[in-house]
Amino acid sequence: MSFERCLSFKLIIAFCFAASVAFAQQEDREVEKLIEPVIENNAEDFDFTELTEKLNYYRKRPLNLNKANVEQLQELTFLSPLQIYALLEYRKESSIFMDLLELQSIEGFDEKTVQTLLPFVTLVDNNILSGISLTKLFRDGDHDFLLRTGRILENPKGFSVPDSSHKSRYSGSPQKLNLRYKYSFDNRLSIGLVAEKDAGESFLSGRQASGFDFNSGYIFFKSDNKVRKLVIGDYALQFGQGLTLWSGLSFGKGPFIAAIARQDVGIKPYSSTNEALFFRGSAATLSFNKFNFTPFVSYKSLDGKLNDSGDSISTINESGFHRTPTEIEGENKFTQSVLGGVLQYQKQGLKLGAIAYHSRFNKALEKSDSQYNFYELTASGLTNTGLYYNYAFKNFYFFGEAAHSLKSGYAYQAGALISLSSTVSLALLKRNYQKNYRSYFTGALGESGSGNNERGFYSGITLKPVPKLEVSAYSDFFYFPWLKYRVDAPSKGREYLAQATYSFSKALSLLLRGKYETKEENDGEENTVNILEEVKRKSCRAELNYEINKNLRFRNRVEFSEYTKGDSTPEQGYAAFQDVSFNPKKSKFSFEGRFAIFNTSGFNSRIYAYESDVLYSFSSPAFQNKGIRFYLNCRYRVKRGIDFWLRYSTVNYQNQETIGSGLDEIAGNRKSEIKAQVRFQF
Repeated sequence: MSFERCLSFKLIIAFCFAASVAFAQQEDREVEKLIEPVIENNAEDFDFTELTEKLNYYRKRPLNLNKANVEQLQELTFLSPLQIYALLEYRKESSIFMDLLELQSIEGFDEKTVQTLLPFVTLVDNNILSGISLTKLFRDGDHDFLLRTGRILENPKGFSVPDSSHKSRYSGSPQKLNLRYKYSFDNRLSIGLVAEKDAGESFLSGRQASGFDFNSGYIFFKSDNKVRKLVIGDYALQFGQGLTLWSGLSFGKGPFIAAIARQDVGIKPYSSTNEALFFRGSAATLSFNKFNFTPFVSYKSLDGKLNDSGDSISTINESGFHRTPTEIEGENKFTQSVLGGVLQYQKQGLKLGAIAYHSRFNKALEKSDSQYNFYELTASGLTNTGLYYNYAFKNFYFFGEAAHSLKSGYAYQAGALISLSSTVSLALLKRNYQKNYRSYFTGALGESGSGNNERGFYSGITLKPVPKLEVSAYSDFFYFPWLKYRVDAPSKGREYLAQATYSFSKALSLLLRGKYETKEENDGEENTVNILEEVKRKSCRAELNYEINKNLRFRNRVEFSEYTKGDSTPEQGYAAFQDVSFNPKKSKFSFEGRFAIFNTSGFNSRIYAYESDVLYSFSSPAFQNKGIRFYLNCRYRVKRGIDFWLRYSTVNYQNQETIGSGLDEIAGNRKSEIKAQVRFQF
């Protein structure tokens, strides 16, 4: 079938679909709208479960605003630190909330913020208990069991290589499998299990005769007593601004400028399938009046490659894949142990913290021959220390952190969120991460994401000049004092973003966004000494969201991108899509779909777009080259407590004979994927 005929066929399907389908239930869409802006530029298969799990929990069991503490409000990621402390100050002065509509009178809470918050809060006490007993644990606990499977319908090259050829091939089946179980009791006790098999990995055969490739679990307890938190198993630690100690998810720059201030929550149980972003062992938070102390210990195996003599680590592999003989050979090659603690003081709007921990591999690290890795560590052990603070005072929120890797470098950042009025907010951040600072657990804001070799200054502003208009913008200037990958000299860059959203009504809104970024890279020529060239990336987006009624919604987006390196000809591209959703209030069925067309020069001018997916699965594919993309996401509520999802997506490229590369290469111009998922709640 020709590209034009295929395009016409998909258009017909899309518009017929618009008249007849239904979208996933409203509560899922509310959560989805909140997470889309922060994950749309991340890897397609990255697991953001920890971001959505709490939002879904509070959607089901709303927070009592008269009892919610700072940490619980921080878990509602769309609230800024200034908004949280303004809410707490209002509650302190007014004693209690009598009506949720009082939120409109809190400084910094406009109509949009209030409408976003309402589904997650209540004035009714949802606590199941006044204490924990075995009877209540069995009677009042919530069980959530989820099983997901999926696969690429076409056959990638890695599955067709004969075993007898002795060439690299995938050892397992093309199906992905994911199992999750969670037991929770009033947000105070939870037990979680996660198991996953990636496509190409063995299952119940070969090296995985016992079952899944990745297994994770935890027992987590919270209370208002001396032992505030206790976790045994897999967990994440998030303290300060992420310079010294941060595991799990962290996000970069975006239109929500207040997100530059990390909101640390300390210990978190780990329920993601990302196989490298967690600790394995035990941690606890102990309370002594206004002081909290969090000791932790971790010991886990890591994947990678040893040198020829086997006495040092040459590479660390964090992909979690164990499909080919080489990947299987590198599994659990060495171990890492971590021991440390965090002391924190908190009083009203002030938080002060001190961090110290030591991490050690059972083998030394081998330094790469690349010049840009000159400051990489080679010792098996590393000790990190840090001091952090945040302070809320009236319309100001100050935050920062200083970190030191002993016998190595320093890093610091300092920032502020300022509410000048009900219509003007500012965000400022100064950072300086020395080239020889090292931390294996960092989530600090930065351009490179490594937490070292970077200096920069960020400034952002949010304006609400009229009730229906919101404008956000930021600029970020950064400098790299040492070499980087494909950058053989100190380099610099800058980034600008501006976004305006105008709400004509509750049913109709228009979004406009522009982004401009420059960096420096090697020119790519075969020179004796590489010369740096400026790389420019530009993009602009227009998006229209509108509701025909409470059941039927549409979204249209068009986005353009441009990439230019030095004096070369600009690489350009565009993507346009139509989303349609229909929410039948009394129907067991729900659906959402998209039809998209795209045309870009290639990888450099690619465009990312977040897609709706089955619960706790995430997709943000990159549009590159020329083609069309279509997906349909369906949900069926079998009965109370049993839900079933089915998702189908396909992309068709024009004038391509293969898709992908290496063992993932697909012969032909089409790539399709199907997912099925069932969830039991009881």
